[in-house]
Amino acid sequence: MNYPLIEDAILTKVRRLCVALPQTEEVPAWTGRHFRIRGRSFAHLLAVESPDRACHHILVIRAETGEREALVRSRHPFFALANRVASLGVVLEGATDWTEIGELMTESYGLLAPKKLAALVTGTSTTPGSSAVHRSPTTS
Repeated sequence: MNYPLIEDAILTKVRRLCVALPQTEEVPAWTGRHFRIRGRSFAHLLAVESPDRACHHILVIRAETGEREALVRSRHPFFALANRVASLGVVLEGATDWTEIGELMTESYGLLAPKKLAALVTGTSTTPGSSAVHRSPTTS
């Protein structure tokens, strides 16, 4: 499989969403870019070339099991990664809902960030016994 360069427009959109999250750093990945919180990757953006030589941009993020399953069942642009149970793949293309991508990346960040930082962006409380506020998964 070939790994072409990420298009500037896609990288700019993803970067803009990620840098809005506290203490996020962007680092080179084995291919593409990782976006991390304190050394833990909450998003991986890469480009892949299909057998017909078309370039596809893929975003891999963390997702809670229930939301991941619902999004994968809704099919394109979401898909499961065979060896990554806690991860969700998203094909980024012209019809991408960037608001939804921002919400999913914020949730991914919230799963890995320290509780106080996660609370700043997810609206959750760090008080013991409080429950998290979750966005309902897209089903269409």
